[in-house]
Order: sequence, then C-alpha cells, then structure tokens
Amino acid sequence: MPFSRLTSAPGKVLLAGGYSILFCPNTGMVFAVNSRVYTGIETIEPEEKPSSSIKFISPQFLNGEWTFEATCNQGSWSVKCLSEMNPFLHEILTLCLNYLATVRNEEVILQGLSQLKHVYILVDNDFYSQKDMLQSMGLSIKHESISQIPKFMKMNCPVDKVNKTGLGSSAALTTALVGALLQHFRIFTSSRVREHEFQLIHHLSQVAHCMAQGKVGSGFDVSSATYGSHLYTRFDPIILQPLIENRGPITPSLVKQLVNNFQKDPPQRKKIYLPPHFSLVLGDVFGGTHTPSMIRQILMWQRSNPISSLGIMDRISWSSKEIADVIEQIYQYSLANRELYDWTFEQISTLPFEDWHEGVLPKSRGLLNLLRQLKDLSYILRENIRFLAKSAKIELEPPPQTELLDASMNIPGVILGVVPGAGGYDAVCCIAITAKAREQLIELWENWEANQVLPLLINESGTGFKVETNMKLEEILANF
Repeated sequence: MPFSRLTSAPGKVLLAGGYSILFCPNTGMVFAVNSRVYTGIETIEPEEKPSSSIKFISPQFLNGEWTFEATCNQGSWSVKCLSEMNPFLHEILTLCLNYLATVRNEEVILQGLSQLKHVYILVDNDFYSQKDMLQSMGLSIKHESISQIPKFMKMNCPVDKVNKTGLGSSAALTTALVGALLQHFRIFTSSRVREHEFQLIHHLSQVAHCMAQGKVGSGFDVSSATYGSHLYTRFDPIILQPLIENRGPITPSLVKQLVNNFQKDPPQRKKIYLPPHFSLVLGDVFGGTHTPSMIRQILMWQRSNPISSLGIMDRISWSSKEIADVIEQIYQYSLANRELYDWTFEQISTLPFEDWHEGVLPKSRGLLNLLRQLKDLSYILRENIRFLAKSAKIELEPPPQTELLDASMNIPGVILGVVPGAGGYDAVCCIAITAKAREQLIELWENWEANQVLPLLINESGTGFKVETNMKLEEILANF
C-alpha cells in the first residue's frame, strides 16, 4: 500500500505569559516539546477504484474513525460528515480544500481526493494521562514505568473522553494535518520545508484552529506547533474579522483574504533556546482543566474591570519578559564562555542554593547572579498569577499546586516552577539545572502525599512542524 511521508507537529509548554499573552503587545515564552502528533496518508493502489470519500483513522482511540465527503459547487468546496462529527477534521479539510481552489483547478483537486484512501492520526503518549494505562498493566505510577508503555498506546475510550495533560494536542493535530494535506496535493514536495511553506502552514492552521474552536485565541499553540520554541506576540484579532463576520460557507476568496491578512501582519516571534544543563520537567497531576472556559472567565472579568485588569496584565507581562530575557542571557553566556559555564554547573551540583554566590565561586559571579535572578523572577511571576486568580475569582494556581511548587522550588537546582499555560489542574512544570535536582524533583512528585504526580518523559526539543524521514507509517500501523 502506498503511504506518504509522515508529517508531525510538537506539543508545547507556555512557561511564562499566561493570559497576558491574549493582549498585544505582551509576549509569551513557549517551548516545543519532544512529544508530537503525527499524520500520514495512505493512497489507493493503481488497480483500486478511486475513493469517493475521505476516511480519517486514529487507531489509538475507541470509535476513532471519521468519514467525510467533499463536493465542489461553483468553485467552492463543502465537506459533509458521513459519520460521527469531528469538528477539527471537518474544518481543517474544508479550509484546505478551499485554499487549494485558489492555486489548483477543480480537476486536479478531484484527482487528489480520489487518491486518498485513509488519513491516519497518531499521538505520542504524553499528550494524555497515562495513569489508567499503568494501572491496567500492573505497573506503579512512577516515572520509570512510563517507558514500558508502548509508543502510541491504545486508549480505552473515545478521543473526546480522554484526560489530557495540557500539551496542546488540538493545535499540534491541526498543524500536522494541514501540512499533510498540503504535501499530498504537492503544494510542497521536499522534506526540507522552506520559510514561505512554514508561513502557509501556520496561517492556514491558525484559521482552521479558530474555526474548530469557535473562537479567536492568542494563537501561541499553533505558532509553537509550526515554528518550535520562541517568544510570541499574538496577531491582531482584526486579521480574522472576515471569518467572524462570515455567515455563509467558507469560500476560496475568503480563505485567500485570511491568508493574505496573516501575510501582511503575522504574529511576532523570536527564537529562544533553553540553555545547556536546563531540563524541562512536566508532571501530570491527574486533574484536567477546560482551558476555553477559563479563558472566557478571564475575558469576562477583564471587560468588567478594564483599568485594574490592565495593571495586573502588565505585571504578568513584565515578569514573563524578564524571565525570557534572563534565560536568553544565560544561553548567550554559555555560547561565549562554555568551559566556565560547564565548570560552574559542575560545582553548583554539589552546593546548596545559599552558596551560589561569588564568595564561593568568584569566577562565576555573572552567571550565578543570573541564576539567582531567574529563581527570584519565578516567584514574582507566580505571585502575579495568583493575584490575577484572586481578582478574577478563578483557580489559576490552586492551593494544592502552590504547595507542590513551593516544595519543588526548595530543591537546590530547581530554578523555576509554574503551573503552565492557562493554569489549573492540568500539570505542573519546573526547570531543573542539575541531574541531582531532576532526580530529587521526580522523587518528590512521585511521593507527594496530597496528590500523586506522574513526571512525564518529555523534554524541550525546540523543533516545530516537520516531515519525518526516519519513521514509516506502515511499520507503525503493523503494531495495531
């Protein structure tokens, strides 16, 4: 059976800038992780009858099949669901077909559709809570047990019932699938995606994600799924005004207008790198948070309190920007003074935090000042988030999370700790800068009496959307 090359997009962790990122020109610091969503297309054999429908298959989930039929009327494409509705797949397919109508004629699109047999979606395990799977396998709820779970574990529930860990699976799915469809219709053909192709994938994914969610978000999750780790300043929501005001079906002219709007005024991004020895540690707290409803509550409060909310958002934005600036300075220090940088980290791995100063390590004064500054800023950011939560009467850093993060930050070598993204009960995230600190953090979380926390296997990867060259879809499917 002919298979396309897999496309994939990463999950994300918004480490700083939660909620303030909703408002221009505030900046958020988002890191792409090594857990990804993959999509691949199976095409018909030469002797097979051309397909009249498009079937999406997500073999990890119960009832994970959705079938659609696409038709063209006077140049515009509409998509009809022939099974249980999946809004993300429906909107992505509708949008991509109407974009294709701006660059390909109807005959070429029909030919491409007729070759589509199945579109497969596969998701790395860390996007979802793995507690139930560990228990079903008779394994302890421990970090070391996760590696025994097969890659692309099968869930015993439909996709809309699974507990998530807040890594942004919908944005990663949207981006990976937009890329897969553009590849299938030969909008790009090389595994080395060029800048203008990244831009097209990003712009279409932002529109499709907004269509599927029924709202205009900040877009940082799609941006990270496309471009990887970076500092992000959102696009002006006016870009999507034609979509919001549209009361009819999606048309090629509308899609072209939206893509052009993004081309003229795209979101701002600046690449950021996690410095050497910095390790991202994410813990699943088995809670789960409905992010869109929390954002709606914050926006309702903001509209009712425009003056006081501006001050709070400015404080969150300031502390987030300062954290990003210090991380950038530490990274630049590592490039300019790598030998001293590595030596300093070797020394502090054996020292308590109160000894991280020039009196003990005089050669490392500048670096130690930056590390202490980063830890102080982490506390300030959390204080600002809790102030926002109290003002808006919403749990952004709930008391159990506060207690857990305070204990985590008491570990020497844990330099930053937050409830990432929208906050709540999805996860906790820390940065450890020594191997010993990472081990102690994992041990603390696994033995946390108030609420057991499962440290996930993820780490920061920095990489956004890509065409996979070392994975074969047919080999993966053989395991299902």
